[in-house]
Amino acid sequence: MFLLQVVPLKVYELSMWMAHFNHPTPKRTILVSNSEQIAVLHRGRLSRSQKPASFPTAVNMSTVLVEFAIKEQHSSKVRSAMTSL
Repeated sequence: MFLLQVVPLKVYELSMWMAHFNHPTPKRTILVSNSEQIAVLHRGRLSRSQKPASFPTAVNMSTVLVEFAIKEQHSSKVRSAMTSL
């Protein structure tokens, strides 16, 4: 006969930003642990100065569509030139 012991478990979850730890991109990360000590990794919200300039905050879809159309025209011209060889 085995003795079964019930052990209460707790799971702690923390959302954090990798940019707080000098990562080149902001990257939101979720950590899961059985220790409440993961709370020491919480650094708060990401400030605007921590977002890299190359990381877009908003995208104008009309600009994206125009750029896509231009690239598609260029690639179709290249394809037609290649097939005529």
